[in-house]
Amino acid sequence: MRLHRIELKNLNSLYGEQTVDLDGQLGDAPVFLILGPTGSGKSTLMDAIALALFGQTPRLSNARNESDADARNVMSRGTGEAFARLEFSKKEEGGRRRYRATWSCHRARKRADGDPQDPTRTLERLDSATGEWETLVSDKRAKFFQPELDRVLEGLTVKDFQRSMLLAQGEFAAFLKATETERAAILERLTNTSEYREIGARAAKRRSQSAKKVEIAEKLCGEVKLLSPEQEQALRDEEIALAALLATAKAEADKARTLFGWRAQLDELTARVAEATEQRGKLIEERKEHESGLARLAEHERCAGAAVALNDLKRSEAELSRLAEALPQAAATLTAAKAALEAQEESQKALRARCETTVAELESKKPEIDEARKVRAELKSARDELKKAGDRQAEAQRKAVKSTEVEAAAVQASAAADKRLDEAKTAVKAAEPARPLIEGLQALRARHEALGRVREREKKLAADLAKTAKAVLDGEARLDGVKKALSEAGERVAEAKNRASETRAALDVELQGAADARARRKLLTDERTALSARLRALDQLDGIEAQRRDAAGQLARG
Repeated sequence: MRLHRIELKNLNSLYGEQTVDLDGQLGDAPVFLILGPTGSGKSTLMDAIALALFGQTPRLSNARNESDADARNVMSRGTGEAFARLEFSKKEEGGRRRYRATWSCHRARKRADGDPQDPTRTLERLDSATGEWETLVSDKRAKFFQPELDRVLEGLTVKDFQRSMLLAQGEFAAFLKATETERAAILERLTNTSEYREIGARAAKRRSQSAKKVEIAEKLCGEVKLLSPEQEQALRDEEIALAALLATAKAEADKARTLFGWRAQLDELTARVAEATEQRGKLIEERKEHESGLARLAEHERCAGAAVALNDLKRSEAELSRLAEALPQAAATLTAAKAALEAQEESQKALRARCETTVAELESKKPEIDEARKVRAELKSARDELKKAGDRQAEAQRKAVKSTEVEAAAVQASAAADKRLDEAKTAVKAAEPARPLIEGLQALRARHEALGRVREREKKLAADLAKTAKAVLDGEARLDGVKKALSEAGERVAEAKNRASETRAALDVELQGAADARARRKLLTDERTALSARLRALDQLDGIEAQRRDAAGQLARG
């Protein structure tokens, strides 16, 4: 354990907050002295360390009664709160971890005259990654904070602390007066030498086991009986003979392995000969079965291509004949269409001239036509007025109005309507001379529509002519395709003949290979007989090898 920082507030004679940084100027000092007059607070610093770790002080532990030993009595007089905080580090998990233990106490409402409250114990751990303090426990009840403190302090008790690290006044000899076992336990916890004790225990155990093994080996050596010189010489001679026999056996074994390899090759070749013979028989049978079928198939393939090409040629010739027959009719239709088109153009020119004449006449008659339109509008207005007057007259009659003024007005309105009706009739008669012009304009429109229909028919005839020309070109292209197909069919027939010749040649080669296989089979049979004799010799060598192993085992057991 290494101390780094002490913080305290209102403990004994030290009022207010006080801090002692042991990592500052004192960090490099192996030993330092706390010096001061009586009552200056030297022992109070030790009390702060003990309070933060154990909640007790050495001086209060020697009190005669329980009330005097209460740790709350270290609070400075006239203050309402106090605390002691210690920051320390210890070895843990291959490194050092820093902790902070705090003891804090206050009076009721933090008033100087209040009753003392139960102290709070807090333990924190520094997170090396974030640099922040993590609270492990903070409580007033011992059952909650004591297990965590015992775990961090690794079982260090307040008595051990007082005997080793913090020797109170009058207790300097307490550590020296402790028994050897107590001092060893204290030093082991303080110096963290438990792992060395475990290493020593394991070393002692291994030493004991090794001593037992040595003792057993010495006992076995004492029980071994030594051979006489004659027995040793006999064993050496037997070993030399067995070595020579082993060399001979190894040579024979190598020969046998070679023979065994030949035997495997012989079996493989025998199997291949049998398979080739079987395949040859099947091929001969299949050849007999399929010779006629192959001939028919070749003939069929030769004729099939020619038949397809012939059919294509016939279809192309029929299409060409049909197009040739349709060509004169299409030419006649085109000639008639051209003649009709020329006639329509002449008619169109005449109609255009008449239209221009009619338009000129209409332009000259335009004032009269406008006057006729105006008269027609006035006539319509007069008819509307007459109708309204009739309606008013009927309404007047229905209501049986006897007023003479109303009747006079009706008579006047009727006279005015009659007058306007006469004027409209006169205007209609005046517009009668313009009627031929209107009828001529309508006839011109009808002729223009007929000319449009003629143009549409002309376009249709041109499209039909283009289709006919395209059909002629397509027929010529199909005829070329038929000729090409006939040429390809001839090439396929020649290729089929070549494949048939190659098949016959392959069958002849296969028959020759079967004859060679029969010769190889006879040779392999002879080699198989010789190999059987060698295998029997190999079995004898295996028996000799087994006898040698038995002799070697007996020699080892002896």
